[in-house]
Amino acid sequence: MMVFVPDIVAAMSEWWGLNAAAGVVVVNYVLTAARWTMYPTAASLIGAAVIIETFKESLGRSSETNPTAKRMSEQ
Repeated sequence: MMVFVPDIVAAMSEWWGLNAAAGVVVVNYVLTAARWTMYPTAASLIGAAVIIETFKESLGRSSETNPTAKRMSEQ
């Protein structure tokens, strides 16, 4: 989505002419806020996935400490 920002701004400028200035400013603020939100969120999710995969084996519970696993193994 963010790749098309210049195209969106150019299309707005061509379509509305000089009156597009106010719309371009609003679109710019909205897309900037979206960028500031999406990139850190994506980085956090990727970091969390790496940490979960790294510690998955060492944090795994046995059936003695995990009642759900115990019930599943009894079935």
